[in-house]
Amino acid sequence: PNALSFALNEDKSKYSQTSINLLGYTISKNHIKPDEDRLQPLLKLRSPSNHKDLKRALGMFAHYAKWIPHYSDRIRPLIQIKSFPLSPEMNKLIDTLKTDIAASMVSAIDDNESFLVETDASDFAIAATLSQRGRPVAFFSRSLSDSELNHPAIEKEAAAIVEALRKWR
Repeated sequence: PNALSFALNEDKSKYSQTSINLLGYTISKNHIKPDEDRLQPLLKLRSPSNHKDLKRALGMFAHYAKWIPHYSDRIRPLIQIKSFPLSPEMNKLIDTLKTDIAASMVSAIDDNESFLVETDASDFAIAATLSQRGRPVAFFSRSLSDSELNHPAIEKEAAAIVEALRKWR
């Protein structure tokens, strides 16, 4: 055989598929979402009973942060937890984040369509959504640094715009 030849294993080949699981994602014609099989450890995660468990949960959520609009604002109450067991409100927040991640999907990017960047800033975080035809294709958010917390709202909004444009240029 020469250097350009290759062989296909018929037993490992699939044809006429409407979606594929690849690198932790389920990819279909118009959408991309987290692979359901890979989500199972997150969905089965019990309520944290100590700081180590909470850090583990936050790490798992962070892996899926790009699928959650306003992620940094939404997890802030969890980051501030000091005592256990968790309150019913915190358990509900964890369950809501799990549900949102499991249901999340973004549209596949169409190179022929224009993009819309929407940004927002809160007292504690900045966030942005990249959309095409009114459907999200990507999310971004981060918590503000200690020095940024003191900035006026207009500067926080400007920071959200600048960072979104840097991320998606």
